[in-house]
Amino acid sequence: MIGTSTPQVIFPLLVKPLNDKDSALYPNRYWAEAASSNSATFGSSRGERRHAGRDLYGKELETAVVAMCDGIVLYNNSFYNATNEVVILHATRDGRRFIIRYGEVSPFSVKVKVGEQVVQGQEIAKIGRLTPAVTIDCKKTNMLHLEYYEGSAGFDLRKALTDRNSFNAYKRRTDIADPLNLLIEGYNNTFNIA
Repeated sequence: MIGTSTPQVIFPLLVKPLNDKDSALYPNRYWAEAASSNSATFGSSRGERRHAGRDLYGKELETAVVAMCDGIVLYNNSFYNATNEVVILHATRDGRRFIIRYGEVSPFSVKVKVGEQVVQGQEIAKIGRLTPAVTIDCKKTNMLHLEYYEGSAGFDLRKALTDRNSFNAYKRRTDIADPLNLLIEGYNNTFNIA
C-alpha cells in the first residue's frame, strides 16, 4: 500500500485490477499494454471511434475508486449503460494539472459532489455494473473506465469532454491523451514498485 511519504499520484484502485499483468482471469486484456493492443487499452477500436481511456477491471460495488491526487469535482452525471462518471480537476504538488474522467462507476456509490475538494486516496465511488452486462473472455466484466485530459482545451467543462461531432477518432475533446504514464506512476507508488 501507500508508503510513509506521500506520492504525487496514486493508482485509482487500492487493489490491483483483475486485468493486471499475468492475470489468469484476463490473460489478453492487460490494462498497461501498448495503445490499441487489446480492448482495455487506449486507442483500441470501438467501431466508429477509438477507445478514449484505459479499463481497469474489478468487482462491481466492491472495488473502491479513489482520487489519484488532490482536486476539485467538476462533474457527476450518468455516463454509459446505467453507470456514472465523476470528473475531477487534479493538481499535483509538483505543479501538474489535468482532468480525469472516472467512468463506469455505480451511480448509487458516488460519495462526492460537484464543487467539493477531494484529497488523494479519498473514495469517490465504487466500480459499477453496466446494463446490459459486458462479457469479455466469456466472463461478465465490470471496470473503471479512466480518461485523461491534459488541459490544453481548458481546465473546466465549458467544452464538453465527449464530442460526438468531433472529427478526431476518439469523439472527445482535443486534449484527450493516453493515461498510461500517469497510471503507471500511480501503480508504482501505490503498490511500492521501485
